[in-house]
Amino acid sequence: GYSTFGLPDDSNGNAFSPKLLAEYQVNTELALFAQWSMAYRAPTISEMYVNFTNLGAFGSYTVIGNPDLEPETANGFEVGAQYSAVGIDARVTAFHNKYKNFIEVYNPNIFGASDQSWRNVANVDISGIEISATKDLAYGFSVYGQLAYAYGKNKDTGEALRTVSPLKAIAGIAYTAETWGVDFNGVFSAGMREDGQQRSATNVLYDTFDAPGYGLFNVSGWWEPE
Repeated sequence: GYSTFGLPDDSNGNAFSPKLLAEYQVNTELALFAQWSMAYRAPTISEMYVNFTNLGAFGSYTVIGNPDLEPETANGFEVGAQYSAVGIDARVTAFHNKYKNFIEVYNPNIFGASDQSWRNVANVDISGIEISATKDLAYGFSVYGQLAYAYGKNKDTGEALRTVSPLKAIAGIAYTAETWGVDFNGVFSAGMREDGQQRSATNVLYDTFDAPGYGLFNVSGWWEPE
């Protein structure tokens, strides 16, 4: 038969999100910068109120919202450098973000490994570094790349956060003419951090899914009439 959860409680909130940036121009090509900012993210409608269950013959799963989610707040700190010269642009940024009530997706284990819901994690730190560069070549060609690494930690338990994106790299080459261009790139990601759990031989004790690393190749083009 059918069942109902009733109407969930409503949710509202507000916040002030200031940002302060300081920059020092070392010379015409190199600039150093540091930034502090406060962030606020309210939980989405889906994260709070979605309610879906699939009882399939080859596997079941459920996605259920959490109407008790609190808004996520953070203090973010960044330092970095920007280099711009003829034919080349490069940027490196290191960051450290301190979160309160971090909104994390997790497996409530209602039906199995594919279940999904959301919860607040009281105190979370996420640190990382991002490096990007673009180099113009001859005859309209250019190459570019980006490398990003982040590490998240639950400050109360000391455990690493699996939901933080692992090491990721992008490399590409592009050709640009006056009215058209093409771009080819590859996106490469390391595998998801494992949670250290194991499935039983009969698959009765469910484990969260450990997404493996992957590579993705993209080709795109554009055309602009004269």
